[in-house]
Amino acid sequence: MQRTVTVTGHGVAHVVPDRAVLRVTASHGAASVAEAVSGLETAGRALSEVAHRLTEPRHVATTGLQVWPRHDHQGRSDGFEARHQVRVVCADLGTAAALVTALAERVGDALRVDSLALEVGDPSDAEERARELAYADARGRAEHLAGLDGAGIGDLVAVVEGDPAGPGPGAGVPHARAAEMGLEPGEQEVRVRVTGTWQLI
Repeated sequence: MQRTVTVTGHGVAHVVPDRAVLRVTASHGAASVAEAVSGLETAGRALSEVAHRLTEPRHVATTGLQVWPRHDHQGRSDGFEARHQVRVVCADLGTAAALVTALAERVGDALRVDSLALEVGDPSDAEERARELAYADARGRAEHLAGLDGAGIGDLVAVVEGDPAGPGPGAGVPHARAAEMGLEPGEQEVRVRVTGTWQLI
């Protein structure tokens, strides 16, 4: 039987996020459901107008709409609160920072910033770099293991790639507004694993 060696290699590529996903909520409280919803319409419309002005319409999406009773700290009824939750994909960190500022000015105290997640748009380049590193790592491991038995490696018999994990590449240059707000892109990792089988010779 043909002798083979099978090993798994790992590759990591570092990338800088180039876009941001902002989740915000417009809210309004009132004595009745009708008043809460009516007030929310004004806040929600302002939120939507600002988001559409600073980003593409297809990048703005409603993710939730709720109305529920409010209670004070003693558990007594305290009217109703309505909320409109929106997810906005910003082309860069500068746009995200400008959007937060504009929303705060236009929506005012009805605004809630739920989260800001930094992402990278296109994963292909980073995955390719990580894949090359993973293959080189796998081959190096195979050569080392074969050498421990006084053998070498021959032809590649099979290779399987694990699922890439992490964001893609696309380092962006943040707008000055992002720096003013202290938004730091930092670095993220793209990880790929490759399992290869080589002949022993």
